[in-house]
Amino acid sequence: MEMRTMTVCWVLGCLLLGPGPLAADAPDPEPAAGELLEGVVAVVGSRVVTRYDLRMAMMPRLTEIPGDLPEEEREAKFQAIQREVLDNIIDNELVLVAGDRQGIEVSPKDVDGQLRRMFQVGTDGALDPEVVEAKAREVGFDSAAHLRETIRTKILREQVVMMQVRAKVKISDREVDQAFEARYPDGRYRAVRIAHVLFRLDPAASFEKFQEVWGLAGKLLKRIEAGTISFEDAARNESADKASGEDGGVIGAVTEGTLEEDFEKLVFTLPIGGVGGPVRSALGVHVVKVVGEEWRTFDDDAQREEFRFRLRGLLEEQSFEKAFRRWLDEQRANAKIDIRL
Repeated sequence: MEMRTMTVCWVLGCLLLGPGPLAADAPDPEPAAGELLEGVVAVVGSRVVTRYDLRMAMMPRLTEIPGDLPEEEREAKFQAIQREVLDNIIDNELVLVAGDRQGIEVSPKDVDGQLRRMFQVGTDGALDPEVVEAKAREVGFDSAAHLRETIRTKILREQVVMMQVRAKVKISDREVDQAFEARYPDGRYRAVRIAHVLFRLDPAASFEKFQEVWGLAGKLLKRIEAGTISFEDAARNESADKASGEDGGVIGAVTEGTLEEDFEKLVFTLPIGGVGGPVRSALGVHVVKVVGEEWRTFDDDAQREEFRFRLRGLLEEQSFEKAFRRWLDEQRANAKIDIRL
């Protein structure tokens, strides 16, 4: 994932960052006594980033450091990841600082609404505290209060970014026309046939639960790459999607604009026969294989309009990412940021 996209994903609450399962030889993330107070690595406005915050955020990335690298190279790689992750944390804090400055508030009612959607509970009456507590622990949070605060912060981030950036992004019909002609000059489009191994993960899962499931997917990918298990056997024996697992994980042909962003980026950049991941979707975490491709001709004007609609969404997202990066750069230039690493 490119740095720019990773920043957007982090700040908008993709819950968690970047690729890579929890490294087997990663350092213990638990803070030493007093570290939460004394181990400050950055101050953004009045908001403090602790060494513990940084360690926890880095954990999914540590697998990017091969165990057989010379110590000097391992340290250099570690430092590069640390800088990148801290930059993402600072971007996140800048959004929250902007929300504080603008006086944006998220009400308990807003949090309740998100909880109802996440857990698919009724829309009337008060939420049963015992039900919320149980479901919070089910998805890996240590308490309902922890889950509520995570949701409140996520909603706040989304409101700030919507007001300051996303609402101002506009794509003209002419831009869509030009992009459509450039992408489909001969009136054909590409469809790829894919297979997957699915590890279920609740969309509301905690960071710790995400680490656990992402790590399982990453370990399986390494086994497939090493040849100790075939992709097809992995799908049959280990995928939570039992229906596709019976067919070696094959789920059919997909086209651009029909998948979640990170999933689609992976699928349409892998070569035929290529295996990649892990990648997260609303269903969980996937290891993916591209098993074939085909070129199709547009059936009629209705299908062309459908593809134009998808393309407009893609252009809006690309424009938003650029505008968001510029906005963050402006916030950095005007903010008081003290980095203590």
